[in-house]
Amino acid sequence: MKSRSPIIPAVFNDNPAIFAERLQFAQKYTRAAHFDILDGEFCKGDDNLELDSWPNFSLEYSEVHLMVKNPLDYLEKLAAKKITRILVHVESGVNLDELRSRARELDLLLGFSINPDTDLTDILKFLEASNYIQVMGVHPGLAGQKMLETTIPAISYLKRSIQERLYITVDGGVTIENARDLIKAGANYLIATTAIFGAGNPEENYQKLLEITNDN
Repeated sequence: MKSRSPIIPAVFNDNPAIFAERLQFAQKYTRAAHFDILDGEFCKGDDNLELDSWPNFSLEYSEVHLMVKNPLDYLEKLAAKKITRILVHVESGVNLDELRSRARELDLLLGFSINPDTDLTDILKFLEASNYIQVMGVHPGLAGQKMLETTIPAISYLKRSIQERLYITVDGGVTIENARDLIKAGANYLIATTAIFGAGNPEENYQKLLEITNDN
């Protein structure tokens, strides 16, 4: 896991051509990608390409952030897409034993996402299933939000207070300006959407983020 780039591009867009373009970028530069699925019930958010319309891809690592009320409903299709890991919200109310059993059957790795307003101790009961934790830097759903000031203290708290080895990824509000501080606080991976694809040359943006995060 440590050999992967600390920057994971988020492939998210409702335009099939743009979605495919960002996926090609991930395949070329990082061999890893982060995908989002929203159901419109768990949270409101930007439109994204429907799962059934995703093009085929080949990646060394792929993860899907399930911003949904019923994550179990998506597992079979994600396994068919050869997704590596699913990220399930601790706030979803999913049955942990059922989730773990079904993920094991389908050869899907687990990870858990936690919202900014959720008590960080709520993550504890999920650690027996996975030590891969996604800290939301924004309220989930909308791209381009400014990172909340609570994000870095949350990362530091998790690294300091939980004895088990954690892999922490940050999703939402990642920029060239805050990337270094996020890594210093203890984040292992940063999900980047606007920071890569928002303006300018995506390759140059990615390389700049990579230089910053590796300079620690």
